[in-house]
Amino acid sequence: MRRLTIIASTLLLGVATAVVPSPASAAAGEFGSTCTATQTTADEAYTIVLTASGPANLVPVTAPSAGVITKARFTVPAEAALNLPHKVKVVRGTSTPGQYTVTAESGLLAVTGGTSTFDVRLPVAAGDLLGLYGTAPPGTLYCDTSESADVIGVAAGDVPAGATAPFGTETGYSLPVVATVEPDADKDGFGDVTQDKCPELASAQGECPVVVIDSFATPQGSSIVVIVATDNKAKVKVTGKTKVDGAKIKLRSGAKTVRPGTFGRFKVKLPTALRDALATLSSSKFIKVTLVATATDELGRKTKDKTSVRLYGAR
Repeated sequence: MRRLTIIASTLLLGVATAVVPSPASAAAGEFGSTCTATQTTADEAYTIVLTASGPANLVPVTAPSAGVITKARFTVPAEAALNLPHKVKVVRGTSTPGQYTVTAESGLLAVTGGTSTFDVRLPVAAGDLLGLYGTAPPGTLYCDTSESADVIGVAAGDVPAGATAPFGTETGYSLPVVATVEPDADKDGFGDVTQDKCPELASAQGECPVVVIDSFATPQGSSIVVIVATDNKAKVKVTGKTKVDGAKIKLRSGAKTVRPGTFGRFKVKLPTALRDALATLSSSKFIKVTLVATATDELGRKTKDKTSVRLYGAR
């Protein structure tokens, strides 16, 4: 690989060794390398993967857990005029030594001098590695640490997501990038700490929606039919109650799932005591039945809607 030509006087001046944070500043969900860039591949485009590092690096080289990479941080010597477009890649080893698969990649990030931090969204598995690709010129950033424990793999060109390629091994080099991993409990591809306000539901990334429910009841023979609509998927059941001669009578339906854009139809049978009372009641009189439709969402939260119906006598 070639040394950086456009800003060589800045990058190669006294920064050939890794610069690492104090133990207190190294976050538990980070991996990669804390070195400061010293060089790029100049006029040649390479995909570089960081495969190992020495004890000077206070963050692990491999992803500590599965989840989503939400941030990528580059460390480059301060230089206001720098323009270093880079892709961050998630790289996974294969059963063949020296062969790696790129499983995900970011778009081009506008890396500049100093510390550059970018919001990204890249799925990652425990044990995955970080890779970089920089457009040429100025090429891909790397650190010349001269430490034999620092190891990278190098492949020509931009190895795209989904592709597997052989990578040549180089020792004494590292990559100036650290990634932050967040858990992704609902497997929706959004980090549960900063990107997903509803980590319990894959269908929502904003605040967890509370189900809105509406119901309508009408008598039908020896039953009451209740029509229920919800704005989110929910398990619904209908219960009812009334009084006959001071005695409480309860009604209920079976439970079923109601989805947005559809209507749930619930048939609530009249108990024998209620049918008997209606049979002795004149047609000008009625018994009022109060019904409650209860929706339970995927988080176990309940929403209720109350309606009522008049059952007129049969005489």
